[in-house]
Amino acid sequence: MFKPRPMIADQIRMGILPQGYELQESDVGRGFGCQSGFESVKHFDVGRRVWLKSYGIVMENNEQRDKRKGK
Repeated sequence: MFKPRPMIADQIRMGILPQGYELQESDVGRGFGCQSGFESVKHFDVGRRVWLKSYGIVMENNEQRDKRKGK
């Protein structure tokens, strides 16, 4: 039986995932939730961090991720 994975925004809201959660390869295809403007996690999103704000999910861009990781 198919069981949908919880939305990332819901898990941040419940404290299961931290603010600034770094998206993992296992998150690919998973929904962000809360009308974030993002459909689902894509391969190119892996390694980016996300935060839940009052207006929805925000995600760091490639340049921010690369700078943080020292690339």
